Amino acid sequence: MRCIVQDLPPTIAKVAGNLPSDLTGKVSFMEHDFFKEQPVQNADILRALIPALKPGAKVVISEMCMPEYGQMPLAMQKSMDMNMKAQFNGKERDAKEWTSLLKRADHRFTVDSIRRPVRSKLSFIVATWSP
Repeated sequence: MRCIVQDLPPTIAKVAGNLPSDLTGKVSFMEHDFFKEQPVQNADILRALIPALKPGAKVVISEMCMPEYGQMPLAMQKSMDMNMKAQFNGKERDAKEWTSLLKRADHRFTVDSIRRPVRSKLSFIVATWSP
């Protein structure tokens, strides 16, 4: 697995030199302003992965996944959605929306699990691609 970490130059300068040796060649760093054009082509399109996927391949997405209604204070849930709308003209997705997004990308994706580590805002969405 290869990973490209993109962030602003000061952040990349801080972390790039601290990469554990066992990740050399697996993780690379790229200076990038998220408000500018994405230099890594097709990085945001799940369909672009399909030609490279083998049967049973796993895709891991680290992203916000809103919990089911009642699993967090309503004010916090609304606040998170409002922040996403104000900053990016978007909204946070819940598990059903992530499943739908993956199915729209390719009907052969199946969501295996969505887990949020303790004290993390982000979840790991694990999907399998099976032809």
